[in-house]
Amino acid sequence: MLTKKKFYFLSGIPRSGSTVLSSILAQNPNIYASGTSCLFNICDDLIKRWPEYTINYDKQIPEQITNTLRYIFDGFYNHINNPIILDKSRAWPSRVPGIKEILCVSPKIIVTVRDIPDVLASYLLLNRPPKQAYIDKHLLRTAVTLNDYNRCEYVFRFLNYPLTSFKTGYMNFRSNLLLIDYNEIVNDPKEVINKVYNFLEIPYFEHTFKDLVINETENDLKAYGINGLHEIRPVIKKTSPPAEEVLGKSLYNLYKNKKMEFWKNNL
Repeated sequence: MLTKKKFYFLSGIPRSGSTVLSSILAQNPNIYASGTSCLFNICDDLIKRWPEYTINYDKQIPEQITNTLRYIFDGFYNHINNPIILDKSRAWPSRVPGIKEILCVSPKIIVTVRDIPDVLASYLLLNRPPKQAYIDKHLLRTAVTLNDYNRCEYVFRFLNYPLTSFKTGYMNFRSNLLLIDYNEIVNDPKEVINKVYNFLEIPYFEHTFKDLVINETENDLKAYGINGLHEIRPVIKKTSPPAEEVLGKSLYNLYKNKKMEFWKNNL
């Protein structure tokens, strides 16, 4: 028998505040906010291999895969007692029809966003001493010159898939998405939380914005080769220098002039 958990989804551009937003929402005892989840990957793999699994069936049953996926959603979080699940994956914005078919509801997906030069600057700051210089280690292994242009080119590979997924959702399923800008989280987290509760249409909970902790730790070094991707500070505040200062004026303008923030005037 399926449980009565409510599923909502969290996605967004890397380095745009989804981890801190998740940690705040997890203060609500009714909400389980996951770290980066493999639920999407499990379901996607099953969908891709379903024809292979059922090739010897004399009679295909179209609803069989949907029913199986429905039980995967439930079983994946069967160990969680919280009635509300907030599952995090960069892929969800592009899969609105699939979620709707599986859960029989119109999905609600929170998407955190941030200007691309700011995202690149955030990655580059993780690369600087005394941290592990993960970008430089890769460039040296591949005999690429160490400079910030090449560092940004390398980092952008982490952004391609999230941006593509987000754009698909934005262009086709805009009403299913709530966009939250990184600067909103930093400057007015209380208003952000109000927006989230209004969007999800769930009872409000009084949150605190200090003494924050990560609700679900992730092994960033093992998963991404980068330490510190999902660390958060106990108090929400912006401590990083401006992106133009980190990237330099020329590189900053290069990415700024590309105008990749397709959502910018529609928050």
